[in-house]
Amino acid sequence: MKKVISLLISVIMVFSLVVNALAISYGQEHEGDYGTYGEVYTDVPTSHWAYEETKRCNEKGWFAGYPDGRFKPDASITRAEAIKVIVSFLGRELKDVVYSNYHDVDVTEWYAPYIHAGEDLFPMKWKTNNAFQPNMPMTREDTVYALVTALGYGDDIKFADESILNMFSDHNSISSIMRPYFAVALSMKPTTLVSGYDDGTIRAQDALTRAQFAALLWRASFIGVNTPKDAVLQKVAISPSSKQVLTVGDSLTFAAKAEYSDGSKKEYSGFTLVDSSYGNSVRISGNTITAVKEGVCVVEFDDKYIDRFTTKSVTIEVENPTDAPVLKIYDYEERTTEETMRINGKVTDRTGTEIDLTCNGRDIMVSGESFSYTANLNIGRNEFVFVATNEYGNKTEKAIVIMREEEKPTTVEMINVVGKTEAEAIIEIDALGLLAEIEYVWDDNIEAGIVLAQNIPEGKDAELGKPIYLKISGGKNEWVGWTDSLPSYVSSTEYIIEEKTQYRYKTLEHKDSTSSSLNGWELKNQSESWGSWSSWTRDSIGASSTREVETKSVADPAQYKTQWHYTRYYGWDPNKKANVSWPHQGTYSKTYQESGWLDSPYENRGRADAIDATCYKNSSDNISVWWWNETTRRVELPRTYHTEYRYRDKTITYHYSRWSDWSSWSDNAISGSGEKEVETKTVYRYKFK
Repeated sequence: MKKVISLLISVIMVFSLVVNALAISYGQEHEGDYGTYGEVYTDVPTSHWAYEETKRCNEKGWFAGYPDGRFKPDASITRAEAIKVIVSFLGRELKDVVYSNYHDVDVTEWYAPYIHAGEDLFPMKWKTNNAFQPNMPMTREDTVYALVTALGYGDDIKFADESILNMFSDHNSISSIMRPYFAVALSMKPTTLVSGYDDGTIRAQDALTRAQFAALLWRASFIGVNTPKDAVLQKVAISPSSKQVLTVGDSLTFAAKAEYSDGSKKEYSGFTLVDSSYGNSVRISGNTITAVKEGVCVVEFDDKYIDRFTTKSVTIEVENPTDAPVLKIYDYEERTTEETMRINGKVTDRTGTEIDLTCNGRDIMVSGESFSYTANLNIGRNEFVFVATNEYGNKTEKAIVIMREEEKPTTVEMINVVGKTEAEAIIEIDALGLLAEIEYVWDDNIEAGIVLAQNIPEGKDAELGKPIYLKISGGKNEWVGWTDSLPSYVSSTEYIIEEKTQYRYKTLEHKDSTSSSLNGWELKNQSESWGSWSSWTRDSIGASSTREVETKSVADPAQYKTQWHYTRYYGWDPNKKANVSWPHQGTYSKTYQESGWLDSPYENRGRADAIDATCYKNSSDNISVWWWNETTRRVELPRTYHTEYRYRDKTITYHYSRWSDWSSWSDNAISGSGEKEVETKTVYRYKFK
């Protein structure tokens, strides 16, 4: 039968904020009042950015400055100075300090009464090892903590939306405990307590100057009641609110959501244990419940601090885990010739219960999570079965097999291989299960490949696993070919070493081309040249950046035409109708005459000999005309001209260069130049001494 345990946990929520009355009165007192200008401190002129703030703080008696009339606006403000100013700002009562709460604050120091009057305004990290560190600089984040607390906004950090801090590029510089205080300071009304810098940073760890501290203090005096505090708490929702089943070792964290009259919602945590009569089924830490052993309990949440809300309860059923222990075995050999072997291992279990561990039925002691077992081994196959069982009966088995082999001989009788060839000696030594390590002896008079000596004589015991040292003739002592470096085993104590310098070179090649790029070549410069002029032609030719054109006007061959000369007579009485003699002889004529040249002949009327010409005329004519073609002449026409063209083309030549491939290495010395690059290296050869 499962035992039912009653657990009472109450949610203590203080949602109303007691606003410091003095802070409210400051805002009312200073509203719209900026006074007259005039220097208060010799080092804070009216043009100083913090002039107004330092002046107002002086008028209120929060800052007094220094006896020499200076304020020292750019000096860091110490913790002792800061707490004196804030305590003066709040108007707290000072008392004589008989016993100091801090080992570094002497009761006789001027700042001792201020520190003890305002010690609640400073974060706990200042109280580490009971040290206040009064002469350390005041940081920006510590100032925010002090002012948020002084203005009565300390409880608001439970509902602070820290995402507002993401606007600053260095928001990670804010200590985790200070982040909700910065979020509250940025959300205050009618003005925020702090703001960032122009570069988007907040600089939480920077030390504040006296001018910056005065500006923050003056701004704090204008901050009144935070608007969300006017909202009335409507209800608190507990989550989870239904039955929960936990396995031993699991944890569950309860949370509460507060809902206000203005529709806003805030997450809240921080349950306080009121009744501890829940037995040992679960363990309570804050608002987290951890299952300890099998059973059932009822968790009750009593909103006794808000009478109109009903009590809520949640049933928690704790079940035993089904997980078996985790068993690991290591540090053993699968084959051995030893009679015993130490086997080490590790066993873990998430239930946290005591583990029963055996091997082949024998109990094994577990120290922490580790164990060690000495196994006795028989010749042949040995099996060991390890079994780990926790208090819930969950079991894990793991078996290992160790083969014990009989010990093999450690020595063998050595044979004689002196006088045999190297190949014969290696085969015979290998057949004995031995290894050979060879040292060559170089001599022009000894045949190569013959064993000259062995370190273990014939008939003596040679230890298995250790090499037999042989001296073998290497034959003629010849030079090893030239090489760029010596092997690591070649030293002057055993070898004759020679060295020499070798040379190689590459030359600068040149090439001209009309192409603006050549693969593998580097363009150095370019040049231009004009070709010969072409023949003159009447065909029109256009100029371009690479073609120059000339023109000339040429006269066409002379042209001629034929003209005819004429004479015309007119003007006699047109009514005469009779045969008449030639006009200049006629009785009735009134003769007029004109003559000239025409480009074409007219009809020849009359007699060419000018004798008795007869003319018949139409009666409708007003005038009768006689034409007389006399002579012709050849007339030259006006000269005509045509345009002729000739051209020449410009050629652009690109000049390239490149380095040739390196030559082969040579022993001959080579000198370098601007057109030839030379490299050298040292090569070596060696032979045995």
